[in-house]
Amino acid sequence: MIEATDLRAWGKGWSLLPTPDTFEVAHRKLRDALVHESLSRVSSITGSFTHGVAAKLINCYLKPIYACGMLPTNPDSLNKLNALHPPIDRLLLDGLAQSSTGATAAAWRKWRDKGWSKYNSDQYEAVIAAIRAKINGRPLWEIEEFWVGYQ
Repeated sequence: MIEATDLRAWGKGWSLLPTPDTFEVAHRKLRDALVHESLSRVSSITGSFTHGVAAKLINCYLKPIYACGMLPTNPDSLNKLNALHPPIDRLLLDGLAQSSTGATAAAWRKWRDKGWSKYNSDQYEAVIAAIRAKINGRPLWEIEEFWVGYQ
């Protein structure tokens, strides 16, 4: 599935990543392509290959290539890094719910309880929009400060 879509190319260098202003649309198209490709390739897997699963594949594929290690010094590459989506999982959403109050905490709990692997495109994009609002202009990957993991 990685080789049958543009995902592999995205991992081959900063110049092949979408620009920050085209990243959201490109990410959606790549999720669509992965979901479509999954229909013929993962029929033996129980359940469905949703946009949440596609996003997890994309984000976990790109994170070690671009976000783990030395930060780029080129401003264009740094802006591309800052546009990358973090992997979404139950632990991150739980950390966000615990750090929030009122309606915001309720929204994080709703997304946590839904389960990232069941997200359709709109649900995934709503979570990313909420992360963008929470992070308030900082790089999206910095939201991982709320991921408690298995510490």
